[in-house]
Amino acid sequence: MESMIPQARQYNIPIYVSDNASTDHTIKVLESFQKDYPLLFFKSNKENVGADQNMVNAALMASSKYIWTIGARRIILPGMLKKIYKILEESDWDLVVLNDLTSVFRVPKTQRYTSAQRVFMELNRNLTGLGFQILPAEAWKSESLPKYAGTEWTIIGLCLEYIAYKKNLNVYFLAEPCATDSGKSHWKPKCFQIWTNLKKVIRSLPEVYSAEDKERVIRNLANALFIPKFNIMGMGWSFSLVALRSERIYNSDVFDNYREDLAQYASYSPALAYVIAKFPIPPIRLYLILYDIVRTSARLFIHTRVPINPRARRNIPYSCEES
Repeated sequence: MESMIPQARQYNIPIYVSDNASTDHTIKVLESFQKDYPLLFFKSNKENVGADQNMVNAALMASSKYIWTIGARRIILPGMLKKIYKILEESDWDLVVLNDLTSVFRVPKTQRYTSAQRVFMELNRNLTGLGFQILPAEAWKSESLPKYAGTEWTIIGLCLEYIAYKKNLNVYFLAEPCATDSGKSHWKPKCFQIWTNLKKVIRSLPEVYSAEDKERVIRNLANALFIPKFNIMGMGWSFSLVALRSERIYNSDVFDNYREDLAQYASYSPALAYVIAKFPIPPIRLYLILYDIVRTSARLFIHTRVPINPRARRNIPYSCEES
């Protein structure tokens, strides 16, 4: 909110929040920000409805021409909302795809797309991240929404369904990073089920996307989800088997169930995957603890020197009269 509200204020852009039955102080925090920015609206679910349905609930609160769904941990970089707003004014877009700071996003240059197949093949990784898609409001009325409910991949399914058969397709991709990564992923404990769901979603997309292209995309996304070899720490929703083993998420039973997938899609040899599944946990944890201390210290140093929201450091209050 500290990064979003000052940028939204310039254009009186409303912000809608769906609180998914939080057990922390989310509501109090939102009420505090709402006093400063009356165009902040929020609702709370009586019970946790899952990430997908909560995202849909937030989108359906909006009454604007376009809807940008953003995850709670995502931080918009300075000046990006102004840039995106100008892009939206330039044309009637069927989809705007954005980028973040994560190094695994290897994408082409900023450009316009007129082919759904090209969007699928070139921007699939971006479409998986909540916070990197801007859709017309009408897309959220799609009959395809229930098709992807509960998979935690509704956003990529919805985007690709919506543009699949569009005549005169008009998609814009902005290569310049617009937001940070989402931090530690809540997917980690269930990442193998998430992976299974992702394959199902990709394979159930409309036939305009060929079976061969779907398999290529699955392979590409696997390389982002399960970091190959011994790269220990991933960003966003990327995990290595070593890190998963350290938390007892990856073990010999998982190896038996996903052996073929790890070999086919994630570049792990069966022998290596088996060794990791059986490797003692204490030495792995010690290594990761030391690594995390170094990484956290580096991140703290960087953000202390260059805060994302300079106002926060200077304690400057916000005012509704600010332009």
